[in-house]
Amino acid sequence: MEREEKKGLNINSMFPKKTILFSSPPLSNSQSIMYKLAYFYLTNSPEKKLIWVSTDQPADKVPTLFKEFGYNIEKYKNRILFVDVVTAGAGVKRLGEKIEGTHYIESPNNMVEITMTLADLFDDKADGLAVIDSINGMLAFNGSGSVIKFLRFLPVISVRTDTTILVNYLQGQYGKEMENTLQVTADASLIAEDDKLTIKTRTGIETIPFK
Repeated sequence: MEREEKKGLNINSMFPKKTILFSSPPLSNSQSIMYKLAYFYLTNSPEKKLIWVSTDQPADKVPTLFKEFGYNIEKYKNRILFVDVVTAGAGVKRLGEKIEGTHYIESPNNMVEITMTLADLFDDKADGLAVIDSINGMLAFNGSGSVIKFLRFLPVISVRTDTTILVNYLQGQYGKEMENTLQVTADASLIAEDDKLTIKTRTGIETIPFK
């Protein structure tokens, strides 16, 4: 069932100019929370754009994933800028087949290309929220050192461009040490467990129901 609602946790208002680490188990219903947050943002911020960086799936599959969780983003697609990190490198998108509004990274293990592409997009004053889904995909193609350096720059970019950045991390693949390292680079952490969302900041921890 598709939902059309203008309510819920507005991550852009709660964490303005912040970098947020969102972590949840893979292949769990908790993943729906990330899509829900992005959908709430689109419905509540009609003048703002969303940047969606897809490192695990082709960008053209993202609207289908939203729909699987009950959110139809079709009418908002003119406000969504996709960055596809995997498709061009896999060789399945030929010149002339690229989708309008999608920026294709030629090499997923070229962190310079990824960083420069994002820097250009973040320069748009209309951008309010960026989602990186997921950091696991970047770690698959790049050394952890390069990815951590990239994440270290995100809080600066958030402040300078007035953008909230939500970084998705799938728990379990790289161990607790990597998750702790990622948390150090973020301004706050959102941990999804079933229908609960735990919000950890430098000043406290709060758990809220999120259905």
